[in-house]
Amino acid sequence: MPLVGTDVPEMTKVAFTTSAGQTSVTEMVAAMTSITSVHFAQWQDGALVQNVELHRREQGASASPTGTRGLDWNRLNTCLNSIGVSWAVIAVLGLACGAACATAVLCTRCLAAAAGFTTGTIAKCVSVAWA
Repeated sequence: MPLVGTDVPEMTKVAFTTSAGQTSVTEMVAAMTSITSVHFAQWQDGALVQNVELHRREQGASASPTGTRGLDWNRLNTCLNSIGVSWAVIAVLGLACGAACATAVLCTRCLAAAAGFTTGTIAKCVSVAWA
């Protein structure tokens, strides 16, 4: 899964989460459609929940549309970019992990799993971005 660097030709991720005996399946697909656009789709248990085209802004990736108290998405984006995560991956991570980022612990786990980084690397960025 080529997620680190400046070029993200394609990303596919499947996650299985089990809670109280129930297993949930999350599938994510992202692909660059131009040098300034990336397409992202996400399914939850087979149902399409997101299907969007993300565009690069002057400052980089946009923040997650999900409101999260305590997390400064701009600081998170800056930190992730400084460790080599491209604007396209940051934008996809914002959508994929927006709801999980309501808490620092869940945010770190989601971002690490989706980006393919170690939890420690992502935790440092989350702690820097958490107000």
